[in-house]
Amino acid sequence: MCLRIIVFFFCWYGVAQNKPIHYSTSNGLPHDITYGLFQDSFGYIWIGTDNGLVKYNGNEFKTFTIKEGLRSNYVIDINETKDKKIAVGMWGGGVQLIQNDSVLMSKGSTNYFSKISKINIQENTIIASSGQNSFHVLYKSGNNYIEEKRNFKTNEDAILFNIKEKIGSVNSRVLSPIKTNGKLFYIGGNNFGLQKTKGIISLDFKKFSHKEEFPFLNDKEINDLVYKEGIYIALTDTEEIVFNDKKILEVKSIMVKTVKNKFKFKRFVKTNRFNVYVLEDDFQISDQIILYDKISKKEINFSSEQKINTLVSDIIKDKDENIWISLYGQGVYFIPSTYEHDTKSFFDNIPLHDVTQLNNNSLYFLSLTSIYSLNTNEHSNIYPLSCFLKGFNTTSSNKDSLIVTATSLNKHHGNAGKGLDNVSLLSSFYKKRINGSDISVSFWGYILKVFVHENKTPLKINFKEETQINDVQLINNELWVATNFGFFIYDSKNFKEKRRVASLQGLSNTNIKSFTVSKNKVYVATIGGLNVIDKDSIKVYTKKDGLPSDNLNHVFVDHHNIVWLSHQKGYSVFKNGNFYNFTKENGSSFSYVNKIIEDNNNFIWLVGSNGAKRIKNTLPFKPDNKPSIQISSKKDQFKLNVIDFSGETLLIQYKIGDNHWVSTQEREYNFSNYQYGSHTVQFRVRRLSSDWSYSTIYSFSNVAPWYKTWWGVSIISISILLFLVYRILTIHKKNQLLKNSIASQKKLEKELSEVRENVASDFHDELGNKLAGITIVSELMLKDEFIKQSNSFEAIKQIQKDSKSLYFGIRDFVWSIDSKSDYLEELIIYLSDFGEELFQNSEITFKVEKEISQEIKKLPNYWSRQLLLLFKEAMTNSYKHSNATEVILSINLKKNVLKIELKDNGKGFIESELKRKNGLNNMQKRAQKIDGELQIITGKETKVIFTGLINM
Repeated sequence: MCLRIIVFFFCWYGVAQNKPIHYSTSNGLPHDITYGLFQDSFGYIWIGTDNGLVKYNGNEFKTFTIKEGLRSNYVIDINETKDKKIAVGMWGGGVQLIQNDSVLMSKGSTNYFSKISKINIQENTIIASSGQNSFHVLYKSGNNYIEEKRNFKTNEDAILFNIKEKIGSVNSRVLSPIKTNGKLFYIGGNNFGLQKTKGIISLDFKKFSHKEEFPFLNDKEINDLVYKEGIYIALTDTEEIVFNDKKILEVKSIMVKTVKNKFKFKRFVKTNRFNVYVLEDDFQISDQIILYDKISKKEINFSSEQKINTLVSDIIKDKDENIWISLYGQGVYFIPSTYEHDTKSFFDNIPLHDVTQLNNNSLYFLSLTSIYSLNTNEHSNIYPLSCFLKGFNTTSSNKDSLIVTATSLNKHHGNAGKGLDNVSLLSSFYKKRINGSDISVSFWGYILKVFVHENKTPLKINFKEETQINDVQLINNELWVATNFGFFIYDSKNFKEKRRVASLQGLSNTNIKSFTVSKNKVYVATIGGLNVIDKDSIKVYTKKDGLPSDNLNHVFVDHHNIVWLSHQKGYSVFKNGNFYNFTKENGSSFSYVNKIIEDNNNFIWLVGSNGAKRIKNTLPFKPDNKPSIQISSKKDQFKLNVIDFSGETLLIQYKIGDNHWVSTQEREYNFSNYQYGSHTVQFRVRRLSSDWSYSTIYSFSNVAPWYKTWWGVSIISISILLFLVYRILTIHKKNQLLKNSIASQKKLEKELSEVRENVASDFHDELGNKLAGITIVSELMLKDEFIKQSNSFEAIKQIQKDSKSLYFGIRDFVWSIDSKSDYLEELIIYLSDFGEELFQNSEITFKVEKEISQEIKKLPNYWSRQLLLLFKEAMTNSYKHSNATEVILSINLKKNVLKIELKDNGKGFIESELKRKNGLNNMQKRAQKIDGELQIITGKETKVIFTGLINM
């Protein structure tokens, strides 16, 4: 597994995507001594160092060393074979191959410890230069590259190649291989001050022959060679030679102004934007890197600018025209194709809100209370004023003087602008001449005055007081008045209102901050996004269309007819329906931009939160190069590799099928939980300032488990149906048995009830009547005077007492065995009757209270008898011992909880002083028998409370 280092420095190295980036050991490189550079077919940059090989995608470094299988950590050069293998040339390690980030073990190679200085690929052959004019040639054999047993050493094999005269008798002239236009040539190259081989040759390692290419160059010492569109350009010590296959077309002497010492040209790279030259001195101490900007025609001493004081190891341009430079001891430099050396900032950290240019080409800027000037020599001045400055009257016909709209003016404000000539301050209103017409206007607040000729009385147009006029322009013979309520459009001849454009007509917001016209389209900046009016249609662009902010401040169209927008996140360029954004996220120095203009020298000027910025606008705006996407996939899992060297924040999205694009910052995706079936997925990536880069469309399938397939669902459904049928039949059978059981139980209960009623009736009729007769007879006998005097009186009295007691006991028993006693209402009636009978001849008042919130037809078995005896005992105790004047029996039933309470206001009792507790103990036992709870509370009053749960 290779060493992986995430590059965290983008947050500060990438503060401006148009500035160079320096890579070193401080931000990810394994060593600052760097050698060969190479970009493979996928877009990765490979860097050879003194501590291994580096693979870089713009986000992370992967480092390969001897731990990963390399034979040497000194990696000098890199190339790529036709079958996508990376060929690595090492000093003391020969040639090795890397495929899919794994170092391959070479078979049949004899160059294990060779000192390789250059790797080239010719068809299916690897040609590795080693030492002075010594080459290792590896031919493809199956999946391997095998070197022949002998090395080709041109000093020994010069006769074979017939190049003795070319390289000298003592091998004093070194051949340097260079590949261009698909061909491998050999030139004199950089020979460290020694005599160089002249001309350009090619070698045939099969036939042991050489060929002198371009014979008209045989007297030229060539240091470097490039090819573009049918034309070769050769670099000598002092000049460029332009030629084709037949002849020299032009010889150009190269003049360098920024280098004072005597240097020779060593290497060069040409991009669409820059010519980059590497110059060497005679002492080989340090090289000079010179950039020539083809657009600005300026020469840039990159070495001086970046304080580079060492030798250049290699220089390449990548597929996106970016330049890479490796250095001996100072790491690697990356120069983006968008490098803007003419991009400058002025008045840093000063919030500015307006900018204009006068005829003298000087620029003027406004802060809240000061005017700043910048002349053509970039000399600046500041002029403080004792008032608040709102804006320039930029379209005033007099471009020789400065007209500023201000507020809070006083009589002494003129002294504050000392040193600033030709400045006029207008109090709170704007005055401007409409370009291309004899109409001028002045406006402030809700009042608009129109002057057709300077000497005529102006036409005054009033709006509602809450209206704020922001700008007035003439478009197609119509006077467009922009306000906070949209556009009011007037005929430019009679100044009668023709129509309005507001929310009803499609404006996203009626508060118009700025507007301009280009190619018959009106571009409108509002706090609700960009509105483009094209005849009768309005197209609205907001954040969902790619704007960083809907709160726009200004809209401007440059001389290329490209739209620039300033907003509360920075600025954007609108081109071909796409937004290219420049915010803090991708390097803008502004947190917001107020205004954008273009000066007479085709520079764009931005003013906002951090002063002013200048951007060269000679060529039309071109989006940054798109990132490259590499996708590795396995079934429903995808890994996204993005190759991008800008340092900007990347926007990553994916789309499944025809669904909407989904934004994400993930690089690995697992769609195994996505809905079942066959799907397609596509990925896309962009920078804020580039177009989208799209991946190919990939397919994946999520196979449902068997129980979620149609046949699985069918099997499960049928099984469930059969089970339900079985259960229904079983339940039906059980229900029938239950019905029979219930019917049988009801029959038994009815029979039992009848038995209980018969028993009760029999007891009442037989035993009860006889006991009643004994009681009556004994009472009559006790009234007889003879018996009163006899010895039998006491015995008869005892018989009368026992028979009476037995009668009442038998009555309670008879009531309890009667099935009617199982009903709560019967219990309440019986206790009420007992209490009323017990207390009727006493001074105690007896009351019954009941609160029954639900209907309970029957009490559980045995409850009625136990509750009857319990509360008869309690009422008897109150009657005998309480000395009470009131006894209250209350019955409460709520949520199946039965509560019966007997309360008296008597003297109470102290349980510990009672001699006999049988009655109390019996009451507790009766409550326990029916799983109830009994509380006896005594004090100022006595309460006997039963609580029990009735299971329905």
